[in-house]
Amino acid sequence: MVNVTERAKRRLKQLAGTKLGRSDTAPRLVLAGTGIFGLVADRESDGDQRVEHEGRVVLLLGPSLVRSLAGSTLDWDEAPHHARLVIKRARTWAERPSGRALRRAA
Repeated sequence: MVNVTERAKRRLKQLAGTKLGRSDTAPRLVLAGTGIFGLVADRESDGDQRVEHEGRVVLLLGPSLVRSLAGSTLDWDEAPHHARLVIKRARTWAERPSGRALRRAA
């Protein structure tokens, strides 16, 4: 499952309402190239993860993208010169700096 922050949900809802205008479509996160993601208007398909906010579907993610981004969090970054969706990837065991599993606090 991919997590989406409330800030990102609010912004995606605005985007869906102003840019799409149709209630049967929602922004879909797609892989547009190596390491490059984009948003396209699309209809829901079987197996999609749907992200809802205030009664509206604000984001669709296909099954293969959900598997690739499992445990990641999508957030919205708003800066003076850009606004964008940011993917904060969950670290795997192999990506931890020490290469060792984290210990549980006793």
